[in-house]
Amino acid sequence: MGSVHDGVAEYCLQYFQKYRRSTHVTPKSYLSFLNGYKEIYSQKLNEIELMAKRMNDGLTRLVDAEKAVILMKEELAIKEKELDIANKKADKVLKEVAVKKGAAEIVRQQVQKVKDTAQILVDEINRDKLQANAELENAKPALIVSLICLKLRDLIRLF
Repeated sequence: MGSVHDGVAEYCLQYFQKYRRSTHVTPKSYLSFLNGYKEIYSQKLNEIELMAKRMNDGLTRLVDAEKAVILMKEELAIKEKELDIANKKADKVLKEVAVKKGAAEIVRQQVQKVKDTAQILVDEINRDKLQANAELENAKPALIVSLICLKLRDLIRLF
């Protein structure tokens, strides 16, 4: 800034030599210029400090996030091991269930065969029953006649 002040002073001399009018650069104008410069400098310094604080806060958050990610990776590794163990157990249980399902299917087929055989027997018994009932109905009149004859014979013997 001093060089600017000196430059203005030189132009003041040239102006005097050319136009014969004197002009001066006063220290007061230079001091007000310096005060203005200091104000702008302090404003810019405050802005830069604010940005630096924000940047530091952001970096702190990034560091915290990095630590959290490391912890999460460790937890994930543990959970993956647990998941592998659980998957192995589930596969084992699934195989056992498949074997039991096969055995149950065999038993179900055997039971179905027995049921079919029993149903055939039930159907035959029902047919025989219907046939026997029909024969019984046909035989009832003869039975009644036979009973009457027996009673008559018993009556005849009594007399």
